[in-house]
Amino acid sequence: MTKRNAQKRIQWLRHLTPHRDESLAGFLGRWARENVMASRINLLNTLGISRAIRLPAVELPQLASFLQLEATVLASIAPATEPMRAVLRRSFTRPDSEAVCPQCLAETSYSRQLWSHCLATACAVHGARLLDHCHQCGDSIRHTRPLPHLCDCGADLRVQTTTQASSTELDFSSLLMGEHPKGSSFPLFMGGGVPAEIDLYVLGLANHFCASDGKLLAKAGKLPLPKSVEQAVERLDPLFELLSDWPHRFDARLKKMIEAVPVVATTGAAARHGRWFFFLFRKYTQDAFHPVRVAAANRITASHDGQLNARSNSIQSIATVEKQWFSVKEAAIELRVSTERINDGIDSYLISASIHDEAVHYRQRFLSREEIQRLKQVQFEHITDTDARNILNVPKSVYSLMCEAGWIMHSDPSDTAPVVSGHVQHVPLLGLIERLRRFARDNKDRKIVASIPMRELSFRRTTNRPRLIGLFRAIAAGELTPVDHDEHLSIGELMFAQDEVDQRIASWFVERGLTLQQVSAMMGAHYDAVKSWVDLGVLPASREPLEQGEPWVVDVRDLVEFLQTYAPLARQAKSCRSSSRGLMSRLESLGVTPVASEDGGRGQLVKLSDMFTALKAVKVNDGA
Repeated sequence: MTKRNAQKRIQWLRHLTPHRDESLAGFLGRWARENVMASRINLLNTLGISRAIRLPAVELPQLASFLQLEATVLASIAPATEPMRAVLRRSFTRPDSEAVCPQCLAETSYSRQLWSHCLATACAVHGARLLDHCHQCGDSIRHTRPLPHLCDCGADLRVQTTTQASSTELDFSSLLMGEHPKGSSFPLFMGGGVPAEIDLYVLGLANHFCASDGKLLAKAGKLPLPKSVEQAVERLDPLFELLSDWPHRFDARLKKMIEAVPVVATTGAAARHGRWFFFLFRKYTQDAFHPVRVAAANRITASHDGQLNARSNSIQSIATVEKQWFSVKEAAIELRVSTERINDGIDSYLISASIHDEAVHYRQRFLSREEIQRLKQVQFEHITDTDARNILNVPKSVYSLMCEAGWIMHSDPSDTAPVVSGHVQHVPLLGLIERLRRFARDNKDRKIVASIPMRELSFRRTTNRPRLIGLFRAIAAGELTPVDHDEHLSIGELMFAQDEVDQRIASWFVERGLTLQQVSAMMGAHYDAVKSWVDLGVLPASREPLEQGEPWVVDVRDLVEFLQTYAPLARQAKSCRSSSRGLMSRLESLGVTPVASEDGGRGQLVKLSDMFTALKAVKVNDGA
């Protein structure tokens, strides 16, 4: 009888629809029985369809047409090469028998899809271990038995007992069905649903990471599939135990595998560590498996595995633990220096590194996280002279005196790792700065008539270098403390009592006269203004060859005569609450011509006699 004739002539007594979780073989057996046929095989022979449990996909539409069903109805329960749910994987379908749940059969007598999957060992509904051998005859429970709940020997499977399955087995059965497990035995992310490859993935994990007689198993597909529930339990139980106490046991196993000496020297990560590397990071990239990838990436990152660290940036980006080993290039980025400087430090034994040369043509250096942290501390502890001067907020001349006074300590470049830009010791300098600031805060309420900022304690105040250096040493020792400060506690702007400073450098006041710095301080005028008076010839001064630097010296009598003859325009303007330019304009209108410096800058003077004459004329005119 041809297929076309069968389709035309057979009039079915009953039309059935499959249960959602019913197996195709079980549904066809039920169809045959309801339509008074001997068995599923008899039905398929009648229709001219293959009687294999793993029915070819090309014959499904024909079978659906014969049964007068939509093709999608049979496709939803038929084993497939790329199924939507793992339970329908064609290659994992038991070809001759199935493992049943007696309690399920007692409730409804039909064959479930899960019972045909070779990795299924438990019923997630009743928590029972599946039964694949009849207790009465000891034979396998075959697909061809007369009824779902009867063995070929006639024994009632519904009354046969079975053992309790583990919680992990129950969760795995739910995953095979494409359902979220009730427990949390598996470290998977199920936000996007259960992947259909879950059975392939779990079997692959078992084959890659679970030892057998001390040896790792082959990759998935290289070993025969379990032929019984007992074999499936033996294959999966070691994996389930490995996944418990997540991720510690898995991490310990992977650590042992990673840190084992490779049999063959090579630079390829997958070749060195086996197919598990490709399996975890390349083959199964679904989001559900991301937690396992993270655990593996964390172990790779934590272990001293140079080749992986240097060549697998994508793995490092997955890891959630701190990176423990850095290549020279990565260390240079971390420390913001060139790779040449890192290599120079390693060559001079100032930087500790681990050198990998397992492959004949491959050699790479790696720095530990501890070494990177140590080098960062070295960088913090050393700064440049420019940085130190900016921190102190003083000019170069004052900074030079501070260096001579011992304020600035330098490290020996030959003993310092070449990751620094300067060799000024930062920490001692910060300690000195904090001590000076504390002195300034403690002395804030002192009443001082006149004060001098630290940034002006230079050769403008004296040319006696030894006394200036001694002054800074006294400040560093706390013998001379600041009496005031600005809001930022800037070191250059810390103020010192002028009389205390003068006592430290008393040799400034000598019989021969006053330095220009002293004149500037006494008159409240800028040093450049005083110097312009000397250059103009109105304030007599001479060089003192016996003093260091041959400073300009003004005789006291000459200074008195100068003050009796001239008045600084800036000082007069301040007393009149005016500006120098405004006062000069007013004096010129009265016929008084100021005595200006050659460059027209600071230091403009007015003769006192001219001012008195002008004031007298104004008084006479007002009286008239």
